[in-house]
Amino acid sequence: MQFDEGRAELKFDAVTTESLRSFVSKHRLPLVVEFTQETAEKIFGGDQKVHLLLFVNKTKPEAQSQINTLQEVAPKFQGVVSMSFVCHVFD
Repeated sequence: MQFDEGRAELKFDAVTTESLRSFVSKHRLPLVVEFTQETAEKIFGGDQKVHLLLFVNKTKPEAQSQINTLQEVAPKFQGVVSMSFVCHVFD
C-alpha cells in the first residue's frame, strides 16, 4: 500500500502511550483511501467515526479529475477535522 508522505515520523521526545496511539491511528491508512471490501473494516472499524465519501464512476471522463481534487483538498484538513476521506470507484 502506498502512503501519502512516503514516511511518517514521530518525534521521540514527545512519545507517550496516547501520542503513539494517535500517531498510528492517523497514519495507518492513506489520507484518501479507496473503499473496497478489504479496506472497509479498517475504514469503519477505526477511531474515525465521521467519513467523507466520494462516489466516482470510473467510466466517466471526469473520474480521475474528481479523485485528484479530493487528494489535493484532503491534506489541508488532516489534523483539523476528525474525518477520513473515502473514495468509492465503481463502473
